[in-house]
Amino acid sequence: MRTIPVLSLLLLGVVSTALAQQRFQPSDSPDVTVTVQSVAPGANLFFAANGNDNNPCTQAAPCQTLSKAASFIYQPGATINFRGGDTFFGEFYLTRTQVPSGGDVNNPITIQSYGGGRATIASNQDGVNNGNKGPRNWAVLLDSTSGVVLQDLNITANGKYVQYGIVIQNLAGTWAPADYNQQLAAGMIHNIVVRRVDVGGFGVRPTPGNWDAFEAGAQLTIAGYFVTSWGCGPIDNVRVLDSKFHGNDGVASLAETGINVTNCLTVWNVVWRGNEVFNIGGTPGVAVSGNGMVMTGVVNGVMEYNHAHHNANNAQGCGGPVGIWADNSKNITIQFNEVDHMHVANWGATGQQCDVGAYDFDSNVFDSVMQYNYSHDNDGPGWLLHGNASNNTVRYNISVNDGLRNGPAAILNINGGGLSRFYNNIAIGPSAAFQLAAYSYKPGSQVANNILITTGLDSAGRWFGGGPLPGADISNKDIRNNLYFNTVPGVAIRFSNNSFQSDGLASTGT
Repeated sequence: MRTIPVLSLLLLGVVSTALAQQRFQPSDSPDVTVTVQSVAPGANLFFAANGNDNNPCTQAAPCQTLSKAASFIYQPGATINFRGGDTFFGEFYLTRTQVPSGGDVNNPITIQSYGGGRATIASNQDGVNNGNKGPRNWAVLLDSTSGVVLQDLNITANGKYVQYGIVIQNLAGTWAPADYNQQLAAGMIHNIVVRRVDVGGFGVRPTPGNWDAFEAGAQLTIAGYFVTSWGCGPIDNVRVLDSKFHGNDGVASLAETGINVTNCLTVWNVVWRGNEVFNIGGTPGVAVSGNGMVMTGVVNGVMEYNHAHHNANNAQGCGGPVGIWADNSKNITIQFNEVDHMHVANWGATGQQCDVGAYDFDSNVFDSVMQYNYSHDNDGPGWLLHGNASNNTVRYNISVNDGLRNGPAAILNINGGGLSRFYNNIAIGPSAAFQLAAYSYKPGSQVANNILITTGLDSAGRWFGGGPLPGADISNKDIRNNLYFNTVPGVAIRFSNNSFQSDGLASTGT
């Protein structure tokens, strides 16, 4: 990945009022105006398409609309039930207006389908395009409430330009330094679960140049930056499980991201497990778009058993996307995932190269592990480390037929200048090679015990085994015991540094 326009770690504490006014206006989002009435603790409320809002909202006499659902004050333990097979138009809100208590981590409020099949929440309005930075609107907003379960629902943009499918944020909290106890005292919310949902079609109007990165459409966003106004309320323990996130128009769908976290360094303990992300087509004018899932500003994150596939960058420039990745984060584990068919629509149109890879630890990722992942048939490399990412380990991964269009087709693109340990990985493809960017690598960095099997040659008919780009200092890289094998007969291996020439075993097929 290239550098992306998010606030750095050093700037988070000194964000100017002018910047806040420029990027996040409270008027960017629709107002939430409801008249609320209390319901009993643990109440079960039911809604059906043929219900009536004058009913008592029981299963025998259900209510009808999402606005009615937003009119209650809920106690912990309540369930909000939408009849399976029915469609409910509009936006669903669960905020401090509906839950003044702030919720209970041990007694969650559950939003779900009942009866046969799933209910659908379908947006019925385009967003407000305010100052060419929108629209900022959503189908489901979970705000400032601990102990929430959202499950067994379909959520769709319904052909409208709706920026977010599901938003999780904490407007009741305030920004605090990246310390758990300080953020706990600043009004942290906890324990939000999203599972078995199908979310699709969320993006923005196709007008190039009108959005910043990570503001151009996500199927689910954990909003470190508030979506509704400026601020950064801390959030802890969010799990997204066994769900689907996608565009609704194939790989050309205008959507920036499947799942993301926006960067305030106020999001802790996030797990994304068993999800499928596909047909995220990117947004014109936003180069770093078309991502499957990305954690930004997370401490302690796990992305495992997910499948990101058939996502693309439809922007005119390059710099992304990647299937599963993290930046500005700490203690991230990416494991047991599959990423395939990451594609860029305009390769080389601007004279640039794109990443369009499978997995990435990007800028300011520390103390993280990428392991036991599979990637195949991607335009870019299987694995990347970029910028000042440091103290990261990449091991036991398999890449097959990646690097289909990325310059010299480097499968292992080790761009980070920080400490990295890269060992026991297997790459098979045209041409499987290490590429070390122009950095001075820290002591303890390692490239060892990897197997690279190349199935093709570069544009000059050569087999490139690996090495650093001009200007790189790899004196601190421990490069040893790697196996290089070329399946193309009669072509000698080429390295760009003696450290690689003397490394391991190289062989050419006959």
